[in-house]
Amino acid sequence: MIRAGEYRSFEDACARFRWNVPERYNLAEAVCGRHARAAEAVALIYEDHTGRAQAYTFAQLDRLGNRFASVLAALGVNRGDRVAIIMPQRPEVLVAHLGISKRGAIAVPLSKLYAAPALAYRLGHSGTSLVVADAANAAKVAEIADDLPDLRRVLVADPGGRPEQDLARLLDRASDRSTPAATLAEDPVMILYTSGTTGPPKGALEAHRKLIGFVPPFQLLHNFAPRPDDVFWTPADWAWVGGLFDLLLTAWWCGRPVVGTARERFDPEAAFALMTRHRVTGVFLPPTALRMMMDLPD
Repeated sequence: MIRAGEYRSFEDACARFRWNVPERYNLAEAVCGRHARAAEAVALIYEDHTGRAQAYTFAQLDRLGNRFASVLAALGVNRGDRVAIIMPQRPEVLVAHLGISKRGAIAVPLSKLYAAPALAYRLGHSGTSLVVADAANAAKVAEIADDLPDLRRVLVADPGGRPEQDLARLLDRASDRSTPAATLAEDPVMILYTSGTTGPPKGALEAHRKLIGFVPPFQLLHNFAPRPDDVFWTPADWAWVGGLFDLLLTAWWCGRPVVGTARERFDPEAAFALMTRHRVTGVFLPPTALRMMMDLPD
């Protein structure tokens, strides 16, 4: 962690800064588990489609992550197996990431905007064996399931499906006592796919230690975060490296809350209102979103 006043200048920081990469490192423990001991520390403030906000503590999400790790174990998902996550911003995305990391499996976050053919390529290429999705994206996966020989199960985060696919039901029945896998910093935790604009999308295999490289620039960008009043937000997809590593996971590493919202289309006026309601101090905004906000009349 970089602290204000630690270096005399940028040049001094470049000369004296050293990376500290431990041999053993687990992403879920680094961003959530170690903060769960402070029972009231808020990790997520989530606004649903009605505008109702609900706060989740690190302790709550850590327990849910343990439950999802137990679900994965019961379904035969082991270290190195690939688990895809296809949903907009919602708490289940974070629970899935935590559980996958705790299990020692590999998350494959995929955009909610992908059509069935785009999903088919990425799910097939990654060898995904289990998908966690909302109902809309689960329906896309159902269209292509026959072309995915490695796929064994789809779990659905919305109600109304078959009991064996009901994520909430499985979590309710799962144990919240789960010991995180003893992962090495070099062990894989995620596959992030490129956009595929110059050829077939490429899956970048990322290690648990990837997060460590994002922390110092995050702190510098946000005035030597964390500060006691820091609250962070991004409208960026949590399936994208920008939404995940440039803000969400790094803010959590710092022990500070992140705002999430069910709103799927960016609205600059709504963005200002949300930032005001939750006293957001730091954001990660794609350039297009920033321009839209700048173009609003004073």
